[in-house]
Amino acid sequence: MKTSYYFSNRIQDSGLNLVGISNTYPHKIIWLQEIRIYKPLCPGWKLVHQYKDGMITLDEYAYLYHEEILSQLDPSKVYADLGEDAILLCWE
Repeated sequence: MKTSYYFSNRIQDSGLNLVGISNTYPHKIIWLQEIRIYKPLCPGWKLVHQYKDGMITLDEYAYLYHEEILSQLDPSKVYADLGEDAILLCWE
């Protein structure tokens, strides 16, 4: 399993197991409409807005993401759902 971001020029191979883990994706990139979104890893909008609006720091965002999202998931199930070759995509 790997991570990348939507605008990487390395992920344009349609044979890759691309998985979005954000609430949205860049809709203007047409081929991204084919990827699946794994909602259990998507941060809540409240958390995203708190960070974007400067209400919390990046460290606080990471802590809250872990507490609110990651700690609630079974890593084995996530891995099985996504596949060993998954490439997780986000905006960063």
